Amino acid sequence: MQGRAEYSKAFRAATPGAVGKNGLRLLAVLIAILLAAAGAAQGQAALPSLSAAPASLTFSQLTTATQVPPAQSIKLKGSGNAQLDFSISVLPPAPWLIVALPSGTTPATVNIEVNPFTLGVGEHSTNLVISSLTAGNTPISVPVTLWVNNPPPTMSTAPATLTFNYQTDQAGPLLPLSVSVDTDGEPLSFTASAGSTAWLSIAPASGVSLLGSPTSVVVTANPAGVLPGAYSGKVTFSSTTAADKTVVVPVSLVVAPGTAILNTVFPPAVGVGSPDIWVTLTGSYLYPATVVHVGATVVTSKWISTGALLADVPSTMFNAQGTLAITATNAPQPASNAVTLTIAKPGPLIWTLTNGASFASLATPLISPGEIVSIFGSGLGPSQGIVAPTPGPGDSYPTSLGDPSGPTIVLFETDPTTDPATWQAAPILYAQNGQINCVVPFNMNPVPNMAVTVSYNNVTSDPFIVNGAATDIGIFTVNTSGQGQAAVLNYDATSQTYSLNSATNPALAGSTIAIYATGGGQTTPLPATDGAIVALPPTTTPVLAATPTTVTIGTDTVNAQFAGAVPGSIAGLVQINATVPPTVKSNKAVPIWVTIVNDTSPAGVTIAVK
Repeated sequence: MQGRAEYSKAFRAATPGAVGKNGLRLLAVLIAILLAAAGAAQGQAALPSLSAAPASLTFSQLTTATQVPPAQSIKLKGSGNAQLDFSISVLPPAPWLIVALPSGTTPATVNIEVNPFTLGVGEHSTNLVISSLTAGNTPISVPVTLWVNNPPPTMSTAPATLTFNYQTDQAGPLLPLSVSVDTDGEPLSFTASAGSTAWLSIAPASGVSLLGSPTSVVVTANPAGVLPGAYSGKVTFSSTTAADKTVVVPVSLVVAPGTAILNTVFPPAVGVGSPDIWVTLTGSYLYPATVVHVGATVVTSKWISTGALLADVPSTMFNAQGTLAITATNAPQPASNAVTLTIAKPGPLIWTLTNGASFASLATPLISPGEIVSIFGSGLGPSQGIVAPTPGPGDSYPTSLGDPSGPTIVLFETDPTTDPATWQAAPILYAQNGQINCVVPFNMNPVPNMAVTVSYNNVTSDPFIVNGAATDIGIFTVNTSGQGQAAVLNYDATSQTYSLNSATNPALAGSTIAIYATGGGQTTPLPATDGAIVALPPTTTPVLAATPTTVTIGTDTVNAQFAGAVPGSIAGLVQINATVPPTVKSNKAVPIWVTIVNDTSPAGVTIAVK
């Protein structure tokens, strides 16, 4: 094998002529390679190795900078603390890179500088090639990268603020507004957010803007349900690459009231000499600042919702029969239309009549044969309510209640088609100044425009008009409001016992329940006397004359197993037995309806099922 001297001699013989500076560097590299190979071939000990740290260098500079980036350094050392000669070259050549110590002996710290001022924007890279004639692992390479960047762009928006103006009675929604997002340099990505402001929304929620090509974000205000007033929100634009990071655009919503509209007043009438009374006004565009006038007088009011408010009408306005015009005003809008409160003659006054189970309110109420109804008004009975005594066997509820010298009596026009019209007194369950509970006579002829009167203290009210119907079904509820948990009994077939349905005692899917209602219409047979107690078995229990009867629980409908009178209770109370469909999903409040032919009970009633 050739020795090192012979390799050197052979290399010189193969390299004619003088070599330049770069040639010498290349020569040194090649000699190191030859020496390492020769040493290995002769079985000599391995040469020490050269190491450089860090393994790479990265510089960055903004085009707007006035100083060069700070110098960085690499540390060179030989294994086992060997002192190794080294030389450093830059490949490919990079005039912007400056090596403070091109050659030397390890250990050494070599500072590296860059001068980026003549370079364009972007990435610039080269390598430090480090060679040593006395190291066994050279050359080694240290990559060097220089990034020249434009400064971060500035994010800008236009306009600087947004204002929405809305009047509550205006037609159509508010037109959206837009904000343009722009950059003054590099492309800019951003996100947009309207925060937690319920009436404010934006789209899109993110975007990218290019220089000279801004991106628009549509801002929408939805004032539905917002009361008149001035409201503030904001749209926040954020960008991690922008110099300003965040730009906030304030958004204002100014809601002006529309002209108030009144639909109804309840009660519609009061008697002469009545005390102060709060009346309920329903309509549209009613607000906390709405001012109520009775005639020309401003009265105290209490806001309930945009569709309802209360007004306190003083007794001084009830001195004589006549009418009072009530209006509502939202300044600066003109006054609303007027609704009329009637001042009636002294004595009983009927305000309305409802199904005694559902309390469904209709402009012209319905009544059906045998329906338990509630009459509301003033002067209907004594200030202290009277409950009729429960009849004994063979007896019926009374058709007059209270002091015999001037009791409460309810008369229904059972057949207005006859001449003269036929009237009949109703069995009364309860009577008080403002409410009567009674049972419509079973033998009435259900036609439109039937009259009802109430007498008290020997004074009879003006007729109150209702419409007759074959059925007017309503389900009783536990809280007696006509809404919520139904008055339903669960039947346990194993123990043959009943228990009240509730959230803690739900009905089993597939089990039988008993629903209690009124307004089912005539029964077969009819009761011998209105207000009578239905006989207990084995006497035949009357069934509803109108059929079929179905029960809907959730989304499933089943035929009733039984629909008719309730033994031991007053004729007019209806019991409907049905099977809970096995497909009903468990819930503490599953909607339930009863339908007789085409008449369905009002919504809002529920039962518990599991």
